[in-house]
Formats: sequence, structure tokens, C-alpha cells
Amino acid sequence: MGRTRATQETRRQVRALFGVAGHGATPPRIGLEAEFLLLPAADRNGRVRIATVTRALASMPTLVRTGHPSFEPGGQLELSPAPAPSPALALARLDALTHQTSMALERSGVRMVAAGLDRWRSVEVLGLQTPKDRYRVMQAHFDRFGPSGRRMMRQTASLQVCIDRTPGPGAGRQWLAANLVGPALAAAFRTSPPGDNRTAVWLGVDPSRTGLDGRQVAAADPVDAYLGFALDAEVMPLPRLGEREEVRLDRTALGAWIARGLARPDGTDIRHHLSTLFPPVRPRGRYLEVRFLDAQPERSRIAAVTLVAILLGDPVAREAAIELVGDDPTGLGPAWIRSARSGLADPGLRSVARDLALVAAARVAPIDRRWPGWLPATARDSLEGLVAGLAAHEPRAMAS
Repeated sequence: MGRTRATQETRRQVRALFGVAGHGATPPRIGLEAEFLLLPAADRNGRVRIATVTRALASMPTLVRTGHPSFEPGGQLELSPAPAPSPALALARLDALTHQTSMALERSGVRMVAAGLDRWRSVEVLGLQTPKDRYRVMQAHFDRFGPSGRRMMRQTASLQVCIDRTPGPGAGRQWLAANLVGPALAAAFRTSPPGDNRTAVWLGVDPSRTGLDGRQVAAADPVDAYLGFALDAEVMPLPRLGEREEVRLDRTALGAWIARGLARPDGTDIRHHLSTLFPPVRPRGRYLEVRFLDAQPERSRIAAVTLVAILLGDPVAREAAIELVGDDPTGLGPAWIRSARSGLADPGLRSVARDLALVAAARVAPIDRRWPGWLPATARDSLEGLVAGLAAHEPRAMAS
């Protein structure tokens, strides 16, 4: 493709990630992508095969059509219903899908568990159940950094909250807020075991692509910051049929690969590379994908989704959040380490999480007047319950 064209194509694709905002005067849409660990009901230390789940869901075509079930490398199940016009409807749809799926799987002896980290099965027991080229290449790359890559791929599960990007000047502020609140909210909604949790696993994965140091965050010019992040991240090229030699690059950044001036990387390589960047918040064109939350059981899902939706969807709450956490992303690295190691035992993170929940709770009534029905009816109660728990230093209950 050549050095100049590859550089231009990378910039073009990164700019598209921060493309046309998804909403203006109307409320932002919300999409939820919920992952679940699957355990055998008779032996939770055993493995559930994807084929078993696929057969169980085959008799429910409506569920498959609306829930778009898919599988992560270790066999974790993901439900991805279509975006909804409100968090209230998104939560209602996900709750219904979760219940239907759980009932279908129980008849096949499979139990769905919403937890951030599988504490029952080892990576060896789980295996690589979706051995696509993408996952094989990814696993080989992560193995260079230690065991965390395999653990992330096979043992972790999350609740991803997708929200339309704010149009105009507020877009950069929304991007900044989404990233800055991550360490505190990840600690507040942790469902992983103490001392060994999903955030800690991510800290051990290839640091060039996780963005936990905040290198990709800048309100003034998000595109330029994310472009630098992408160029500095190490590549993991996919093999291609018909090529004489497989591209082999050991610990090479995208920028260095481009600098060689060869036929590859081309547009397809760059697109794949961008899809293998896993920062806590990922730009997806029309919307932002918040990725730092553990998988949430139903009892904490309303508070988690409502809090993220208010902080990122309401301009008043967004600015209050930035004022609380500060607008300097250089502190994200230490904050994520504290979140992984101490969680809510860290008084600073606990205080920030409580104050963010207070901000959101105070905005429920104004949002209800502006966007009637956008928030769940229990939004305020769930946020006030979260505030009370954080004030009493009661970490979120572990999923059982």
C-alpha cells in the first residue's frame, strides 16, 4: 500500500471511529451487550460446550433473532439486542432476553452466571472454544506477555454499555468523562473475586492496546490522540489465503510496520488492527462503547446502566463528573492500578464513586421532565441504594 497511503488510511479509519454523532435534540440511544459465564448445573468446575448451547437455543428462533447470541473465546455467551431509544427499554429488553435464555439453558443443564471473572474453571479446562484465525493469532500474541491474555479471552465477562455520541463541542467532553469515571465505576460495580479480578487481568494484557494509561484520551483532539494510540499498538496480522508467505511480525507497532513501505498493511489490516484495540472506552462511530464494567447480575444492572447513561447522556451530569474527577487523563494509569488492587477499599475511589452516584441521582428528576420515560421507573431508588452502600463501604455483592 505504501507508507503515505497507509498512514492516510489509518487516519481516515480512526476519524471514522469518531464520526457523525448519534443524537442531537433527541435523547441518546442505549445499547447493552451482556456477557455471561456458562457453568454446568451438575458440576460448576466442568466446561459447557458451545454446541450444547447452540442446540438449546435453536428451538427459540425469536430469542436468537432479537438477542443475537454469540460466543467469546472461552465459550462465554454474549447477548446483543438492538439499541433502544432509552436505558429503560434497553434494560427491559435485556432482562427479558436473559430470563428466556436462562430458562432455555437450564433445560439443557446449563447455568448462566453474571460475574466479571470465572473463579471456577482454569483456562486449560475452558480451552479456546472459538478457534477462529482472529482468536488464534490474538492468543499467540498475548502469550508473549504472560498468562493474562488467555485469562482475559477465556475467563472474563462484561456488561458493555453503548451510548450515542454527543454532537458538536460536547463530544470531546463526553469522551473525556467516559474515560475518567472508569476506575471508580469499575470498582463500584465489581463482581470479580477480591484480589483477583477482571480489571487486574486486563492490566496484564498487552499494555500497548489496553489504554489503561490514558494515552488515547484527549478532549481537545480525540482523533489525534487515538491515532497515536493506534500507531503505537503492536500488530497481530491475520494470515491470508493465497499469499506465499505468512506475515510474521514480533512485537512490531503499526507505525513501524507502515514505515517499511510494503504492500501490507493495507486497509483490511488496519481495520483488523483497530478492532484489536481494547481500551476501557472504545469509539464506534455513532456511539461510544463503555467496556470497563464487570458482567452484572440483575440486581445491580439498573444502577450500573442508569449511572453510565446519566453521566454520559446528560450534559449537566457530564460536566459535574469531570469537575469531580478532574480533567487530566495522565492520572488514569495510577487510578486503574488502584482500582484493580484495592477497589472500594481505596477511599479515594469509593468517595468518587459515591459522589458520581449522587450527581446522577440529583439529575433523575430534571431528566424525567426533559425526556419522560427515558430512565427506568426505579432509577432514583437504585442510585440512592448505590449511594447508601458506598457510604457504608459495602462492596457490590459477588455473583454466586
